[in-house]
Amino acid sequence: MKISTRGVLAAGRQVSGFLCLLVSVALLLFTGAFDTELIWSLLCLATFAAGLALLRLPRAMALTWFLYVTGFLLFIKLRLYADDLSPLPVQFDYVIRADSYLFGGTLPTLALQDRYYELGSPTWGIKALVVVYLTYVFVPHLLALCIAIWRPIRDLWRYVVASMICYYTAVLVSFVVPTAPPWMAGQLDYTRHVYRVVLDIFLRSTTASHTGEYPMIDGNSVAAMPSLHMAIAVVCGFGLWVLNPRAAVLGVLYAGAMGLALVTLGEHYVADILAGVVLAFVAWQLSGRPALSRIPGS
Repeated sequence: MKISTRGVLAAGRQVSGFLCLLVSVALLLFTGAFDTELIWSLLCLATFAAGLALLRLPRAMALTWFLYVTGFLLFIKLRLYADDLSPLPVQFDYVIRADSYLFGGTLPTLALQDRYYELGSPTWGIKALVVVYLTYVFVPHLLALCIAIWRPIRDLWRYVVASMICYYTAVLVSFVVPTAPPWMAGQLDYTRHVYRVVLDIFLRSTTASHTGEYPMIDGNSVAAMPSLHMAIAVVCGFGLWVLNPRAAVLGVLYAGAMGLALVTLGEHYVADILAGVVLAFVAWQLSGRPALSRIPGS
């Protein structure tokens, strides 16, 4: 069998392109939202751009992906500093009052944890909600890849624009109105104790060892309003609808499960969830407007 030099070079270029993309993903995952060194973000962007160039994607597709990754990395860095740069005090009371008003004086997070969560002995239902919560790390990006493979570029562009609107609106709100989540409010005695279930499970906290204090390990722990987890979950629902209208049912179920997880696990108030849903609907509507729907490179 005759092997062409051109074919070998093309295959090598494709493999190198995919390797560059894998390196960029690894850099993003392992530097994460907690590393303030700019060099890692620049290396991530450089390897991602090299991967796109080696794969020789159509110009519009390559620019869309590059803008998506650049926008996401910039969002991560801005989110890191929003709470430090904001001149305003962290807000606790207004979301507590809102949830109390909506639910007749009861905080849903406390009610759900009282009924379904026991420290040191999480049920399978609670563990399932933790899994749903963690899917925020990869599901939005995996869905973007699926849209890129199976739908026209204009659908990917709309998904990217809607996601960016959600990311940057959330950063702006966290700067203007830094808002604490339920677990922090409980820790600082604005409410009775609220468990941060995700950390309880991963740190294997027990009734005997639990101190009631959680480390501030997030890039920005006072960005609860609006719930970006919820907003992006709803955008994912729109993305599934774009892939296949029948898949919209999965989108509704996913968003509903995410909302339940966020409240039960002590990460968000219902008011945060509702704000996230509104943000996602507004972002999706705006992303379809002519001013924002023009695809670069098309």
